[in-house]
Amino acid sequence: MVKSAQRVAILLQILAQNPGGLLFSNIEHTLLLPKSSLHALLGTMISTNLVRYDEDTNRYGLGPLVWELATAFSQKLQLVPTALPHLERLSENLKETVQMALLDGSDIVYVAKSDSPRPVQLVSTVGSRLPAHATGLGKALLASLSLRRFERLYTTDDLPTFTAATIPSVTALLNELDATRRRGYAIDAEEYTLGLYCLAMPVISSEHKAVAALSVSLPQDRYHPDHVNEVVRQMTDETHRLSQKLGALDPECWRTVSPRTE
Repeated sequence: MVKSAQRVAILLQILAQNPGGLLFSNIEHTLLLPKSSLHALLGTMISTNLVRYDEDTNRYGLGPLVWELATAFSQKLQLVPTALPHLERLSENLKETVQMALLDGSDIVYVAKSDSPRPVQLVSTVGSRLPAHATGLGKALLASLSLRRFERLYTTDDLPTFTAATIPSVTALLNELDATRRRGYAIDAEEYTLGLYCLAMPVISSEHKAVAALSVSLPQDRYHPDHVNEVVRQMTDETHRLSQKLGALDPECWRTVSPRTE
């Protein structure tokens, strides 16, 4: 266990238990740290907004970053139950499997699923993860990122491939993300599983960020223009409704992100 990280966790816990704040001496007594070490720890936490210092009372309390992190975590906890009716309605109306995923690094993590009444073989289950570049859900989420965030995820040009259709490089991926924003939805055309196509769109929060994405999975024999157009129409309606529930004023704002120029 890293001692400094443990001390940060303990300090946040004791400040949470004392909403009125604590004096330096109170914290020193609890953590049993030398004054110089505690001053350094508190100074770092104040500079990162994890802790605030009230000069009028000489007390330390939780900082605004804690509220931001707690709010973000709370939204993720609420996201699945809020989204499930939309997944189930899409699945029922289209008779296809509908899934939702979050972006975690350069992977996506599946957090919800509504199965098609018709048999379709999917490699994903709730809790599993797949490389974002090889999935419709992942590309929908990547298309909403700024250049800075995108470059943190991909530091080399080569990407792992899973079928002959998988995007093999970051350069090609950027081209596909441009096309995704112009089109208004992402496509996985047998890029992870042969015979399976997925259409996906991001879900936008009140902070104008993509917090998740929804996808509809189609076997090859149902991937034809008429059905695709109907899937896109209904998926657009449901993702917009869900985004608005989460406080988004413009569910289409992700389409104006331009990683190449930001």
